[in-house]
Amino acid sequence: MLRPPTVIFILVSVFLVWSWMMQRSTTVTLQDTDYSLTYRVAWGFGMKERLMLGKTEAPWSLASSQWVEIWKKPYNSGAVLYVSNDGQTFYIGTYYKLGIAMPDSKRLVMTCDKADIPKLTQLGRHISASQDFEQVKIIDPEGQSFPSYIEADVPGRTTTGPPTPSKYYIDLQYIGRFGVVRGKSRGKDVRFVSSDNAPEPQMSLNVHCG
Repeated sequence: MLRPPTVIFILVSVFLVWSWMMQRSTTVTLQDTDYSLTYRVAWGFGMKERLMLGKTEAPWSLASSQWVEIWKKPYNSGAVLYVSNDGQTFYIGTYYKLGIAMPDSKRLVMTCDKADIPKLTQLGRHISASQDFEQVKIIDPEGQSFPSYIEADVPGRTTTGPPTPSKYYIDLQYIGRFGVVRGKSRGKDVRFVSSDNAPEPQMSLNVHCG
């Protein structure tokens, strides 16, 4: 008969292995820097996501966000990546909070403050002011919804490609987005897709903090 400490050790070990197996992550190198950004999703009794800023090739993170529970999981998962025109600051839209990564100072800040959202372009202002979904479709007929799944046939990347000027935010360039790959089962893969294969999602830096 197993002693109680042995039973506890076995149960804890099984739980840790199960937790590890139910996590998926992908890491992308930030262009023109020695830093990387990791997007991680954990499936368990619920679903949650987090971001981690690290040094390229280093096994540890320099800064990370807290785990965020996904509401109406997994539909609201994912993160959209931008860089400022001067290349110093990276903005990450996660639907819930706005992430601001500053590699030179090794900082990753998650904020709900709408004042931190970069200024909108004229198109962005028109969309933001509109309360009519049909009108938004007229204003921005090619607009991509966010958050959304990444389709299984869209190739992922581990390095960022050439960014494109943002349609919605002034002085920002759109790099690409992280997301859960569409699938039938929990624990499906996650992937980073660059801007050449993933059109810029609409107004993805807006925050929806509860």
